[in-house]
Amino acid sequence: GIQLDQEVTCWGFGGAGNLLPPDGPLHGIAAGFDHTCALGESNDVICWGSNEGGKASPPDLPMTQVSAGGAHSCGVGEDQQAHCWGSNIFGQSNAPSTTKFKAITSGAAHSCALDLEDRIHCWGLDGLDTEPDDWQDVISPEGEFVAIEAGELNTCAISKEGRILCWGDNLNGQSSPP
Repeated sequence: GIQLDQEVTCWGFGGAGNLLPPDGPLHGIAAGFDHTCALGESNDVICWGSNEGGKASPPDLPMTQVSAGGAHSCGVGEDQQAHCWGSNIFGQSNAPSTTKFKAITSGAAHSCALDLEDRIHCWGLDGLDTEPDDWQDVISPEGEFVAIEAGELNTCAISKEGRILCWGDNLNGQSSPP
């Protein structure tokens, strides 16, 4: 969490150093599986915790938003491009390079982003396909949306009409909103 003085406080399981945030004012914090990322004063990305696969080693680019997933992280650069780093086993770090975005989210092995026209784009493992040829063919729902958030193997979004739409794994009802 970010305190009023913009210092970060972490709690929970900290075996990978993810409870040891750097000093200094931070904003836009995002907790992943065993690493955390946030934006510094100059919108530089600062990550701590496990760096397995490079997920806590962001590019040296200013970003407007950051998201931490399972084995990767992503951010929206000031250039409105999606930038991802870390593991790419399932294509989760292969962000579309021809689209501009305003929001991004990362799951265990997939990423989704909201473009400037309020459409959703997803890439990586969709949690339902087991064949490697399908890993990067992640469902991207039709329509216009105002918010998006990835879970471990599912994603939910809020439409412009205020409806909640979820897709992906539903083993525990996480993709069946009320």
